Amino acid sequence: MTQILFRNDTDDPEAWHRVYGATGQGRADMEAAGMTIVQTWTAADAPGTLWVLVDVDDPADARDFMATDTGARHSADARITTGAVHWLEPM
Repeated sequence: MTQILFRNDTDDPEAWHRVYGATGQGRADMEAAGMTIVQTWTAADAPGTLWVLVDVDDPADARDFMATDTGARHSADARITTGAVHWLEPM
């Protein structure tokens, strides 16, 4: 199964949790696109740095979702200032 490891840097971790937490609309929209949040971590030395492991049903659908205005709006609402996307495949 393809997975994504996101690094999200936010200046408002509470905003991030409102968008991507268990009841957040960002999470619901990701799940509708076949992306399921498996685990989240906060960097021990940087509370505004969040790591998010996501299972991906279909990489093409995930890429399409991340390129949409909806995906961009959720990132803005979560106050994500910078980040990285790492696509992972099992060995």
